[in-house]
Parts: sequence; C-alpha cells; structure tokens
Amino acid sequence: LRIRRQNEFNRRIADADTRPVIVSEGDSWFHFPIFLDDTIKHLFNTYNVWTVAAAGDTLDNMVIGNAEFMRALREHRGRIQAFLFSAGGNDVLGEDASGRSILASMINEFQEGKDDAAWYVESRGVSEKLAFVEDVYRRMITAVTQEFPNLPILIHGYDYAIPGGGAGDTRRPKWAAQDKWIGGPLTRERKIKSHKLQRDIIRLLIDELNRRLMRLAGGNHGGMFTNVW
Repeated sequence: LRIRRQNEFNRRIADADTRPVIVSEGDSWFHFPIFLDDTIKHLFNTYNVWTVAAAGDTLDNMVIGNAEFMRALREHRGRIQAFLFSAGGNDVLGEDASGRSILASMINEFQEGKDDAAWYVESRGVSEKLAFVEDVYRRMITAVTQEFPNLPILIHGYDYAIPGGGAGDTRRPKWAAQDKWIGGPLTRERKIKSHKLQRDIIRLLIDELNRRLMRLAGGNHGGMFTNVW
C-alpha cells in the first residue's frame, strides 16, 4: 500500500497537480491498509501525501533507528507545506522485543484495597516510558526544525482506548484477539480484573501522554516549539 501511495504521489507531481504537498511518518493511524480507512486515506483526496508510515511502528525505530522521515523531507524539499507525525501508541500499548506487553511491564500489579486508578499509573515504569516518548518527540522536532525552520509539524494525541474482553464487549476485530493489547495484559499479567478499573487506568495514562505532547506544541497549545501544532 505504501508503494501504491508513493506511486500515486509521483504520478500527481508529474502531472503538475496543485494540491498541497505534505510528508507523513507514523504508525497504524497513518497506515492501516486493509480493514479501515486510515488518516492518510482520508487526506489523500485533498493533499498530495508522501508517506513513509508503517503499521506497528515505534518511536525508537522511526526516530532513533531509521529516521526515514528526514530522507523523505529532504527529497521533497522546496514543496512541502507540512510534516505529519503519528507515534507513541505502540510504545505504550505494544509489545517489547521479547513479545511481552509494554503496558503490563509499566503498570503496578493489583493489590486488594487499591481501587484508585492513579495508584496503578504512579509507577517508575510509566514515568520512564512517558519521559522516553517526550524525549524522542523532542529529538524529532529538533531535527526537523534545524533543517526546515518554517515547516509546520502536526502531531496528535490519543482518545481513551477501551480494554477488550469486558462484559458485553461486542467488538470482534479481524486483526487481533479482542483483548490482545490492553484487556488481556492487564487481566492476566497485572491481575486487574475490574473492567472499570482497567478503563480508568487507561484514561489516566492517555491523559498524561497527551499532556506531554501538548506541552511541545507551541503552535496552538502554548508549548515549547512554535512550529508544532
């Protein structure tokens, strides 16, 4: 799919298409080719999008290990009007190199009498992971801004993911087990069986992730970098 999208981009440019040009790097929000219309699909009719996104991608791979987006920005220098960046979800809710849930490794294990979701999120693992996410975003923003100081960088936060497997959950995704990413790891590995408590934990985790991203966005959230929105 990515090659098809890049081929369509090249065809449009060769035909002197006047739609604005943007470059995108990201995870499945930007590249989920089979089961639903991802963000780039929705944008493609209005913009000429050169995408190097990949489903399941992580910040570590995008920014530290590969930095494919910098090559893309350089290749299209002079005609880009914005850079879209989507990352962080897999770093918090995905799996590590050994296949273990990252979420389960961060959240405190269930204890009787601990009904406050904040207690489960107030852990060294969560603090370190969110600090890592923010730090890598800063690296990405700094790298782009140094070479493209006037280029708007668009990032996004996340809504509250609903843990799968709870009572009455009718979702049956074709691409993963119902409780694969959140409900299963919290239930089996952290022994947190209350679906309400699981949802509250995820809500607090997402709130903190979003706060860290917003404090980078000086374009519209009063954050550090005025070119980030």
